[in-house]
Amino acid sequence: MDDKPFEGAIQSKAAPIDPGSHKVRVTRKDGKSLEDTILVRASEKDRIVELAFPAARVEVPPPVVPVAPPPKPQVQSAGFHVPWYAWIGVGVGAVGGVGTVAFALSAKSDEDGYRRTCAPACNEGDKSGVQTKVVLANVSMGVGIAGLGFAVGSTIFANLGGAKEKAPASLRAAPSVAITPGGGVLLVRGGF
Repeated sequence: MDDKPFEGAIQSKAAPIDPGSHKVRVTRKDGKSLEDTILVRASEKDRIVELAFPAARVEVPPPVVPVAPPPKPQVQSAGFHVPWYAWIGVGVGAVGGVGTVAFALSAKSDEDGYRRTCAPACNEGDKSGVQTKVVLANVSMGVGIAGLGFAVGSTIFANLGGAKEKAPASLRAAPSVAITPGGGVLLVRGGF
C-alpha cells in the first residue's frame, strides 16, 4: 500500500490505516499486478476492499465438425434402352427379310415360267438357276432371323440387372458379322 509492503493483507484481517487517499497494488507470484486508489474516511471500520484480477482468457477452439466423406455418385438406371449395336442386328434382319422375299419371288417367277414353256423337258441349267435362288432365299432368311435374334438378345442383355458400372474395354463383348463362301457367320468376341 502506498508503494510499501502491507503485512497482514494476505490473511484478510483488519488493519489500521490513516484516513485519506491510498494507492493499493497487489502483485501475484507470476509478476502480474493490479493497482487501484481507495479513499479511507475518518472512523471508518471493517471496510473490505476487493481487488480481482480479470479472469484468464481461455481461447476456446471452434468445435470440430467431423467431415463426412463425399457421397458416392448414384448410378441411375436410364430405364429401358436399345443399345446401338442392336440396331445393326435390326438392319441385318431387314436386309435378310428383303433378300428372302426377293429371291423367293424371283425363284417362283422363274419356276412358273419354266412350267409354262418347257416343263417337263427343261434343261438342267434352267432348274439349277431356280435352285440357286431358293438356296439364296433360305440363306437370306437365316441371316434375317440371326440379325433379329441378335437385336433382341443384345437388347435384353443390355437391360438386365439395372444400372451397372461400365466394364473395361478389354472385357466387353464385341459382335461381328462375316460372310463366308458357304454362308454367313455371326461372332461375339470378348474376354472375361
